[in-house]
Amino acid sequence: MKKNILFLLLILTFSLRSQKSYFQQEVNYTIQVKLDDVNHELDGNISIVYTNNSPDKLNFIWMHLWPNAYKNNQTALGKQLLENGSTRFQSARDDERGCIDKLQFKVNGQDVEVVQHPDWIDVCQIFLTRPMEPGEKIIITTPFHVKIPIGVFSRMGHIGQQYQITQWYPKPAVYDKHGWHPMPYLDQGEFYSEYGSFDVSITLPENYVIKATGDLVDGEKEYEWWRKKDEETRKKNFEENTTLPNGKETPLYNDEFPESSANFKTLRFRQQNVHDFAWFADKRYNMLRGEVELPHSKRKVETWLIFTNGESKLWKDAVPYINDAIYYYSLWNGDYPYAHATAVDGALSAGGGMEYPNITVIGQMSNPFLLETVIMHEVGHNWFYGILGSNERQHPWMDEGINSFNENRYIETKYPKAGILGESDPAWYTRLVDLDNVLHKEQYYYSYLIGCKVRKDQPIEEQSAKYTPFNYGGIVYSKTAIMFDYLMAWLGEQTMDKAMQLYFDTWKFKHPYPEDLRFVMEKVSGKDLGWFFDEIIGTTRRIDFKITGVEERDGKYTVTVKNTGEITAPVNLYAFLSADSTGTSLGWSEPLAPGKSFSFTTDAKEVRYFRIDPRLDIPEYNRNNNIMRSRGILKKTEPLQFKFIGSLDSPERTSLYWVPAGGWNYYDGAFAGLVMYNNLIPQKHFEFTVAPMFGLYSRKPIGIADASLHFHPQSLFSDITFSGRVKKFSYHDFPSSREFMAFRHSAHFVFRNKNPRDNKSHSVTLSDHRIFAENFAVRMEGAGVTFDPVTDETVVQQFTYQLRVPHAIHGWNTGVIAEYSKDHMKLMWKGNFQYHFVRLKRSAELRLSGGMFLQDNGAAADKYSFRLNNATGAQDYLYEDAFLARNMTDGLLSRQIGPENSNFTYDSPVGVNKKWMASAHLRIGIPRVPLLKLYGSFAFIPEDSAAYQPTQFEAGVFLGILNETITVYIPLVFSEDLANDIALYGWKRWELIRFSLDLNRVNPLNMIRNLDL
Repeated sequence: MKKNILFLLLILTFSLRSQKSYFQQEVNYTIQVKLDDVNHELDGNISIVYTNNSPDKLNFIWMHLWPNAYKNNQTALGKQLLENGSTRFQSARDDERGCIDKLQFKVNGQDVEVVQHPDWIDVCQIFLTRPMEPGEKIIITTPFHVKIPIGVFSRMGHIGQQYQITQWYPKPAVYDKHGWHPMPYLDQGEFYSEYGSFDVSITLPENYVIKATGDLVDGEKEYEWWRKKDEETRKKNFEENTTLPNGKETPLYNDEFPESSANFKTLRFRQQNVHDFAWFADKRYNMLRGEVELPHSKRKVETWLIFTNGESKLWKDAVPYINDAIYYYSLWNGDYPYAHATAVDGALSAGGGMEYPNITVIGQMSNPFLLETVIMHEVGHNWFYGILGSNERQHPWMDEGINSFNENRYIETKYPKAGILGESDPAWYTRLVDLDNVLHKEQYYYSYLIGCKVRKDQPIEEQSAKYTPFNYGGIVYSKTAIMFDYLMAWLGEQTMDKAMQLYFDTWKFKHPYPEDLRFVMEKVSGKDLGWFFDEIIGTTRRIDFKITGVEERDGKYTVTVKNTGEITAPVNLYAFLSADSTGTSLGWSEPLAPGKSFSFTTDAKEVRYFRIDPRLDIPEYNRNNNIMRSRGILKKTEPLQFKFIGSLDSPERTSLYWVPAGGWNYYDGAFAGLVMYNNLIPQKHFEFTVAPMFGLYSRKPIGIADASLHFHPQSLFSDITFSGRVKKFSYHDFPSSREFMAFRHSAHFVFRNKNPRDNKSHSVTLSDHRIFAENFAVRMEGAGVTFDPVTDETVVQQFTYQLRVPHAIHGWNTGVIAEYSKDHMKLMWKGNFQYHFVRLKRSAELRLSGGMFLQDNGAAADKYSFRLNNATGAQDYLYEDAFLARNMTDGLLSRQIGPENSNFTYDSPVGVNKKWMASAHLRIGIPRVPLLKLYGSFAFIPEDSAAYQPTQFEAGVFLGILNETITVYIPLVFSEDLANDIALYGWKRWELIRFSLDLNRVNPLNMIRNLDL
């Protein structure tokens, strides 16, 4: 009893505190709207009673007209989608887009001036005829018409006659202690809206199933129809299939849209204490009803599932998912305050799911566990977005992050043995890479860690629109979830629950800010949480703890743990006995400052080893220093694991991965061996790949090896990589097999971008190439010929500056290369410009290149000459590209060319020079003809270059296979000089076809390691 009284006093204290400086506007809506499902339009009228509870006079009100986000490519939504790499909205036809119009705003019956926001067409400003005093109410009215976009762009739309009607009506922006919050509609970045009530009447054909925010008013007939559909749905056998005449299987209950009824119905929905209203309608919906008793009040909440036949096998068993979500979120945070909740199976583009008060829409799911996870997550947003109405655009972690923390807690509570892929038995391929041993919450950890390792993460406290697409998931959702899980592990679940319940009771139906959550957490816990809210939430500093020593004396162990990270934080330690697999906790420390140590003691006997955080509660940057054995010489040495393919990094072992490898070239024949490497993801400080192989024809050891040392300083450069590579293969077979060894050492520097969303990349590379190729000197001895073995050595240094500007429509890159050897010095420039015709689904690419010699030491520099053609194997003097027959002069394999240079295909003496050259190469995709492109190459050479014309050209057809890993050039037209040269040598047309290989495009290790963050 005493505890309850204290808790009530605490609530009262918080309530009084929040009222001192807090105010909140009230917005009450009455809306009538009619659906036209032929033209996919809405016609409606809205009346808004706006109450000014602020201490300020208001001269205007910002209004959100979010359907206008779908009007054209220049909206904030259109720009963000393109910036995030999607071109679907850019290519949309006018009839696929959406808008809101026919607006005639009046205030208290009088016309008002309406001014569009200077930057956003989905935001406007209505100016009041006189200032609105504190405590005053006004009535804002307008008719409105909405053209519903197709449902593939964002959250609102239709697919056929299935409707997702969200962010669909004129809506006042929030005015709070920080002023007005007008904002455009965004796909990445959700909302901030004012609380009030909704009274919404919706008219549509009577055979539509419709569910919405709010309670159904005077709808006994409609509710009885829902109950009947619930009974019918329970009798269906969704496991059966039927075979159509074309032989394809389809669900027994087909999913074609039935004709709309000629009769209309009007349904009225009402709800208090919400800040949004959404509704969903489809004539094909099945319905299932459930009920859940709340843990605290014991009140019962009605739950509904509405779903089509498409994923009915999953949805038919999903009632417990929504019930359990409501129960556990209520248990930990506070009872669900509304009468009902609905989950909708939606075919629209809302990501995995999207939340609205009382109702949530779920996208296509692949298995029951994933469906439950998404339903639970979206239902949970009724608390963290719906009831606790934080500003999601400014502080998205207060919504998505804390909700993801609850999501993980739900899975750990209900499915304690669940792995990263759920509760199902892991498939053979997941066992192969050890994913069957990965805990569910580690998915959040690795989502954060991938960016953290390369210093491309961002703070948890950041505006949603400022995150990179990768970090929006990896930080807002994942990092916040594991950090709050860390906080709960340190505080204890009981303290965490008390804090979250007080936060709920104090701030429900209000607008809390981060400082409000912190105030509650500190008062309930009695602890200073500056280390958490200032450092973990506010910075990208990294957590890392290390066991520095284990000492045994008088039957007692003393274990020293040091904070080697960048952030003040607490640490725990476990002792593992000889026969113990779970460990014994030695407790938690208080938050340790960086560089500080803490000693844990135990008198446990037969301790085998000590480990920091075996429950994986601490999101450490580096877990490979967390284990130390109690005795022995090499206490820190981890056992070596030699594993097929790979796995996620483990603190318990050092792993070396392998896969079989093989290939073929003309001189070595078929070759086979292994690829061995020390890492996949996330990036390690030191990474290597070794691929020893053996040529079955040359009978020689060959292969490739590379190693990289990565640094990510917080300075002028974001990435510094020192790397080395060596490759050894045969490259000629006369008079006997000859080999080359090519070494490349480089230092690569990437300049830091101030804005993480700026995906431009400036880099400088210093590289040293050393190639040693076996050769033979010809010596005459009498009537015989002797071949004396010699080694040709090529040493070339390069300085490269490169600028990359990726863009979904018009990306480009350019680079300058200065190259030097003892025989030459030249300067080269390359540029690559791409334009995607999004509606045609084709692209054009322009490659420009040029160069000039600054120094030439005569004949020795011939191999460095400028050439029209893409280098053949013999002309690839740096041995950078992979050639099947590097020095072959005739036959099919001799027609392989490299992917770079001036992009002429014919190897001609025309234009070979050591002065200067400039060239252009254009490729254009052919509409409705996949893989094929037209190409044209143009070159400009010195006028006195062997009496050839200064301008040369070639044109033809280009075929790209496997994302242009294999390319085939079919030349059709040549300039006069090239045509004469072809005629002189008697080349046939088919002999002019050339091909190239770019194996870097399909290197799986590179594809995995170089994730686009």
